[in-house]
Amino acid sequence: MFRWARARRFVERFDAAAAKLGAAEAAVRMAGVYAMAGVADESDGIRRQQCIDVLCGYLRLPYSPGFGRTLVPDPGRPAEGDEPDRPVPRLDNDGEVRATIVRVIADRLRRDSEYRWSANDFDFRGAYLENVDFDFARFSGTAWFEGVTFEGQAKFTDARFFGDARFGGATFSEVAWFDRALFSGIADFAGATFDNVAVFSHVSFAGAARFTGATFASIADFGRVAFSGTASFARAAFAGAAYFSDVDFGAQVVSFTAPAQWGPPTPAFDWNRDITERPANVEPSDWPPVVVVRDPVSTRVRPRAGVPTYLPAVAEWLDREPRAVPSLAGEHRARSSSSWTLGGNAVAVLTALAFTAFLVAYAVAGQQAAGIAFWGFLLGFPVLLLLVSVIGAAWRQSRRDELLEVALLAVQLSVQRHVAEQGQGESPPSIELPEALHADPVGGPDVF
Repeated sequence: MFRWARARRFVERFDAAAAKLGAAEAAVRMAGVYAMAGVADESDGIRRQQCIDVLCGYLRLPYSPGFGRTLVPDPGRPAEGDEPDRPVPRLDNDGEVRATIVRVIADRLRRDSEYRWSANDFDFRGAYLENVDFDFARFSGTAWFEGVTFEGQAKFTDARFFGDARFGGATFSEVAWFDRALFSGIADFAGATFDNVAVFSHVSFAGAARFTGATFASIADFGRVAFSGTASFARAAFAGAAYFSDVDFGAQVVSFTAPAQWGPPTPAFDWNRDITERPANVEPSDWPPVVVVRDPVSTRVRPRAGVPTYLPAVAEWLDREPRAVPSLAGEHRARSSSSWTLGGNAVAVLTALAFTAFLVAYAVAGQQAAGIAFWGFLLGFPVLLLLVSVIGAAWRQSRRDELLEVALLAVQLSVQRHVAEQGQGESPPSIELPEALHADPVGGPDVF
């Protein structure tokens, strides 16, 4: 009874706080922030996570910083182009509300807080955050800052990330302070852009550190950093002064291969004057690294794990050539259905034969022989089912291979068509895509 009452109280308080967050008046929304935080403080587990998700979700709403407006999605809004002049619902004077949310969250991530949310996950992906201060914050769950725009200084001094820290694709417009931070899990800054000074001095990377494709437009300070896992600065651009003095590169591979820019000035390492002091695990072996200019036309984006890379090309090609090749999805469904039909028919035939044998044995040899035939059928039937399943699976696999050949052909034709349409000369040479796919069965061939 007490548990039911507690759940009901949570729902009532949660709904009331959420309603305030959607109010038109900024003061009411401010009250809603503290109300939602209060509900989270008095909850735990999934209920606290729900409250945190609402606060983080508010920060992920489209925001116009120049006017301090948060744009709210309108479910009744028609598709773009139908009524272009129809206003989008917005929450005016929202800058202070958003700042309050960040401040409330940061306060509860510090050790001296009465209520601590460190064990929870925080999803800020794609948010616009102004002058955030996460100094001394403790993140035990996963912290998603992917694609975040940090306007103003971003302070993470002495922060502790005991789970994964995802900053991939983030943009730091002012100084980014990560000095003396600790990353116990994956520290992912791949594709991040640091428009101003990036301070990573005295940072400890206990897990993998990924700065692949990152851009450092100003000073990058990695002095006295400790790498315990692998680290990648491959394809990174160092446009300003970069310092890697007194760094502990550990024993795992630390890569600086194919940088997009290598100064000036040239990044400073302890072995700049004596190359023999360079640790063996720092790549490339031929130092200094050879600059490889990024292709400004390239828009290749690797899908998340488990999504074959050839599917977008197949869809695009089929859209442009709907009559050239039958629908792959329809073909797959038809063949899958046929395989199950084949298996079902085989089972039905085997059952009919067994029942006929039972009747014949009963009529010719009597009840005892019929019993032997019956038990033989029960013991042999699973074996027959297994045999039918194996045959059906092999048949479906052969059909799947045929479908993949068609899909790979679609990829090749799509690439050739794209190059021809862009006027970049002749089509590329034929690519042995089936072999490429078998070499990378999850991600698919790297054709973009």
